[in-house]
Amino acid sequence: MNGSTTNHLKVCLFMGSVRRQRLCTRVTLLVRSLLEETNHIVTVLDPLELQLPLMHWSFKCHPNTQPPLPVFTSLREQIRSVDAFVIISTEYYMGIPPALSNLIIHFDVATFIGKPVALVCYSSRKNL
Repeated sequence: MNGSTTNHLKVCLFMGSVRRQRLCTRVTLLVRSLLEETNHIVTVLDPLELQLPLMHWSFKCHPNTQPPLPVFTSLREQIRSVDAFVIISTEYYMGIPPALSNLIIHFDVATFIGKPVALVCYSSRKNL
């Protein structure tokens, strides 16, 4: 587990929404607060802040003539350095929100393999 103790994990939160007035920000702040209260080290990846281009080439499949953008190299290292992931996502028409998909799909399976994942879902609908 990347050299951290099991009491102090490095956790990456993937935010799944870019909408205005999104609940994702509030939910992420709550999850972050709960993790930091227990001394975990938290990184938040927000697709709204990152403004990544749409995926044309995954990190692993970039042609030699067109290397990955530096932002992807940096993000890949950030993601590889953590011990666990939390995906924070709204319900999205029974699918994955496009912003979340675009954030994750850039990276190959080896970036994520062998690490636990938690999924936190929320809905703004009152009558489910």
